[in-house]
Amino acid sequence: MLGKLLKYELAATGRRLPLLYGVLIAVSVLFGLIIGTGAFNEPVFGRISTAIYVMAAITLGLLTLIILIQRYYKNLLGNEGYLMMTLPAGPGAHVASKIISATIWIILGGLAGVVAMNLLFYFVTDGTWYVSFTAILHMAKGALSVKGGWLVLVELIVLGILLCAEAAAKVYAAISIGHQWSNHRALGAVFAYIGLSVIEAIAAIPLQKVIGEDGYYWTYMSGETVPETQVFFLLLIIVVAVMLAIYWFVSWILIKKRLNLQ
Repeated sequence: MLGKLLKYELAATGRRLPLLYGVLIAVSVLFGLIIGTGAFNEPVFGRISTAIYVMAAITLGLLTLIILIQRYYKNLLGNEGYLMMTLPAGPGAHVASKIISATIWIILGGLAGVVAMNLLFYFVTDGTWYVSFTAILHMAKGALSVKGGWLVLVELIVLGILLCAEAAAKVYAAISIGHQWSNHRALGAVFAYIGLSVIEAIAAIPLQKVIGEDGYYWTYMSGETVPETQVFFLLLIIVVAVMLAIYWFVSWILIKKRLNLQ
């Protein structure tokens, strides 16, 4: 059932989010062409162009976040919740589908941002890429040439995916907590998010000390040995996975035990 829920969720969000990413890329190309003509050398035009582009990028990012939040709130905690809860799927599956869908769109949004920045830089500099893909491939080959380097690359990819999922799950958990307020639920969600962030930061303090005492953190930063780097990333993966599970559980238990669709 999770697969069907995810398919439905991706179809629902896919009607708007790809359009936003396309707009960002199109705006990047447009501003790249305009700035590449030399008009950017005019101080006033340069400031205006830069401000407009930055505002457009921020706005599109915020719209993506708003769409994902609205989908969660209206689909599970709003009027649509009556219909969703009649489906042969538990609250845990519903929350999981929302988290997985949001993770996919966050990753795609990040890739769209990289493409947009590269296109902007390419047209502004008349043929230079902001991110050198050749350099990235060279670094990847260098890592793979070291014994155990492939595992570090895999861990980095897994960690990146988990961080995106954990970020989405944290937002959804905050919304679920805020929904318990009888009034001003949006404000409650904001306070809940701040509270979760504070708890998360406090809980990370002992972990940072342990990692530092064992030498994994500083060994990774200085890049001395691959095995200790593997251990460092493995610890991070475990921690992020645990936080993801906790946030999923918070949303699941609140929807299962304290769902109020009034």
